[in-house]
Amino acid sequence: MILAVLLWYSSSLRFQAEMGLLIALWLTVSAISSIFLIPAMVYIFKPRFVFGDAVEAKQAGAAVPA
Repeated sequence: MILAVLLWYSSSLRFQAEMGLLIALWLTVSAISSIFLIPAMVYIFKPRFVFGDAVEAKQAGAAVPA
């Protein structure tokens, strides 16, 4: 998808070329952050909607069923 949008950069219309480049850059940043940044943030912050009550039980020393 990024390559398809990047093809707009070769457009003879200047606005379309600039927007094609900006959209391709933004899609690249978004893809990289979804692969690396979001899993790292989930690992660091351990949200309850992902891990449930297992994190709190583990911190309290209770046995967590597998």
